[in-house]
Amino acid sequence: ILELQEKISALIKGNNYSRALEYAAVALDLSPDNNVLLSQKAICLWRLNDLAGAAVIYEKMFNLDTTDTGHLLNLLEVYLISNRLDDYESLIKKHSQQILSRQDSEYLMPYFDMLKYYQLDNRDKMRGVIKKIAEKCSPGKVKRVKWDYSDVSRYLETKPADEKKDLLLLLINLLRGDLDRDEALKKLGDSH
Repeated sequence: ILELQEKISALIKGNNYSRALEYAAVALDLSPDNNVLLSQKAICLWRLNDLAGAAVIYEKMFNLDTTDTGHLLNLLEVYLISNRLDDYESLIKKHSQQILSRQDSEYLMPYFDMLKYYQLDNRDKMRGVIKKIAEKCSPGKVKRVKWDYSDVSRYLETKPADEKKDLLLLLINLLRGDLDRDEALKKLGDSH
């Protein structure tokens, strides 16, 4: 199994998601509840734009271990990106305390709010989230959330340029530490 995981990982790093998915299917036949393999499969499905398939895998992972906040957060993110807002709301109501127990929840929850407002096309609420987060940030470019935004960034690359996309990227860049609060507030003011 370890050799298959390494092979799948190398294929993912090489952006060969279809081939990695083939290896993951074989490996999961041997070890169907293996977290690493399930995660690799979900990543491949997401990057092949099969968000429904990725959601099924993340649901399985979370159901196997409901105490794993990482599985929960991945599932919430894929629900939001695939515009499954009712599923998102249901899950967040049941497990909000689990998320709030994370040290970075004060920045992570607004990120999820931004994804929701992005899907709802509510630019005013998006601006409000950015302003609130930027104002509470300390000076300097600091990574504020231990989170990988690469899949959402890839998703956004497929979308046409518009203000809501720019707003979501602005928050991501602030949370990732690519912008400091003053730069974010200036860009936010420039976006009106």
